[in-house]
Amino acid sequence: MDAMITFAAVAQVCGLLGLWMRLRWRTRQTQAERRYLDGLSNVAAGGHSWEVDEQQADGKRLRIRVTAASHDGSNAA
Repeated sequence: MDAMITFAAVAQVCGLLGLWMRLRWRTRQTQAERRYLDGLSNVAAGGHSWEVDEQQADGKRLRIRVTAASHDGSNAA
């Protein structure tokens, strides 16, 4: 009986550890994507227009088109 309780506890701990590791990995991937996009937006801040069409190995696709806006002081509505 004690062996079953121990086995169940170890199984639960291993399951939680696996979930935590996957969450940590996904969070780091998201942070890396954000840094990448922040870098691209800094390029666009210089008045350049650019387009990104990227297919990642995990099947995700990123498509972004940024065009430089004129800063003449008028607000087009």
